[in-house]
Amino acid sequence: MADDADLRTTISKAALAEKIPLVASDVKALAVDRDPRLPMPGTVLTRTYKRNPLQIKVLHQGFEIAGHLYPSLTAVAKAITGSHCNGFLFFGLVQKGRQP
Repeated sequence: MADDADLRTTISKAALAEKIPLVASDVKALAVDRDPRLPMPGTVLTRTYKRNPLQIKVLHQGFEIAGHLYPSLTAVAKAITGSHCNGFLFFGLVQKGRQP
């Protein structure tokens, strides 16, 4: 049997602390059936966080902010805030406690 102990399934805390972006090869392809909460590719989401304006471009396979690619909105929100939070809530695509 193969030893799976060395496989990492999440980004390290050190990488998040340094805000090391994921590269294009790290971005997993989105399923053919896109999440209905996601805007169409090409859409630019805007949000202000701690007085800093943010612009996130929705891609066919992930999200781009300041030239860095991320696989999910949650990954983008985590890179911005430094803590885990729901990406859909962070970017105002859903309201807490409401279904799409």
